[in-house]
Amino acid sequence: MLSRRSRTPAGAAIALAISLVLAGGTAFPSLSLAREESAFADVAAREDRGPINHRFDRDLKHLQSRYAVPKDELEIDPRLLVGALKIIVRRAQELPESALVSSRFGQPLPAGMIAAFRDALERVFRVRLEMPEATSQALADHLEMQVVAAAGVDYAQYNQVVPRVATDRSALHPLLREMLDAQTVKVSINDRCDIPFVAGYSNDARVVYIDRSVPREKSFKGIRVPVTKLLNLHERVEKAVLDEFNTSYPHAHQIALRVEKLAAEAIGAPWSPYNAYWSVVADAMDSKPIRQVPRDLDMTPYLTFADPDSRRTVERMRRAFVNPDACGKPY
Repeated sequence: MLSRRSRTPAGAAIALAISLVLAGGTAFPSLSLAREESAFADVAAREDRGPINHRFDRDLKHLQSRYAVPKDELEIDPRLLVGALKIIVRRAQELPESALVSSRFGQPLPAGMIAAFRDALERVFRVRLEMPEATSQALADHLEMQVVAAAGVDYAQYNQVVPRVATDRSALHPLLREMLDAQTVKVSINDRCDIPFVAGYSNDARVVYIDRSVPREKSFKGIRVPVTKLLNLHERVEKAVLDEFNTSYPHAHQIALRVEKLAAEAIGAPWSPYNAYWSVVADAMDSKPIRQVPRDLDMTPYLTFADPDSRRTVERMRRAFVNPDACGKPY
């Protein structure tokens, strides 16, 4: 999870580096410029690698164009949800024929592409994250409903083409509460390291890292919220989507953020103050010393943005790499 604020896309990395060199400076004094540019470029090209099915590209490009470019790539946003839909559907190599459903944006859309998105996520929840089948299906159903809304499609019409018996909120919430607890025992949680912008995960997905300054619980409007459990769920979902579909970080984050919101609602956590809290925390981290960063931390989210502040953060993190078991010990 990174700071909820605007950042420069990684596509600007090379231009920025060249400008720094021409000005007589360096982008990363501690590491070679070529090595760092390669790392940023590699992350920027994630969605161009792997299996790609272009069948629905035109439909989804039209749909994306109906929404403004988000001011913040790390907040809940319909354009980013459509972007996640696009890359997840593009990974599917077999897509059945399906009827068209009308959209308020004027262009009919194949119902099958939304169903494929839902089915792909359901498999990730059930197989990769080992959620119970009922929970996986209910969670995928609710994300499908959000995509249907983002596509400008009437859900009743969609449901005639793709029959669903979606779990209502009263039945969904107990499933999510149970899942939230279960997810904490499926991974090691390390909250003794320095993790810029709140939390992250190891390269092998076996560890979720949470910054040492983040409280394990916190009250919002008088409600005690299990912060660690919600962050753990967010990071596990984000890493799974990132790995399974080779998405960009913002698209994986978009799915994880929506799952986190559903889970927060299930335990009665007030979403607005809870979500706003992370901007305050992340901003405070900008001036916080970075002394012990686990060497196996997945750097994909940090290499996604190429603005000068993000680049300096990456440099500071690399200088502070330590073995994970060293975190929390005297500097």
